[in-house]
Amino acid sequence: MQTELATLRTLLARYEAMLVLAEQNDWDAMTGLEQECEALRASLQRAGDLSANARAEDLPALRDTLQAILEVDARIREHTVPCLESTRQLLAGAVKHRNVRNAYGAGLG
Repeated sequence: MQTELATLRTLLARYEAMLVLAEQNDWDAMTGLEQECEALRASLQRAGDLSANARAEDLPALRDTLQAILEVDARIREHTVPCLESTRQLLAGAVKHRNVRNAYGAGLG
């Protein structure tokens, strides 16, 4: 079984791979990696308090790895948030169109 630090490093590698996929707009592949990340995060949550369970000499590496994950996550969001907002707008437009069609008849659309 991996140590928490090894798990965090694996998680960071997955996040870095997701960033590459986000830059390429490869959302399907990114979804697969996100599922792997979820499993890794769940494993870390089950392990409990990282800093309390870690060896003192691992604390700087834990901190640095967590910081790197947060930085990569922010960069991923730079790509995903606009895409999600665009999708929300498309869906909102479709709902509005359906509501108008339902209110005024099918002959409008």
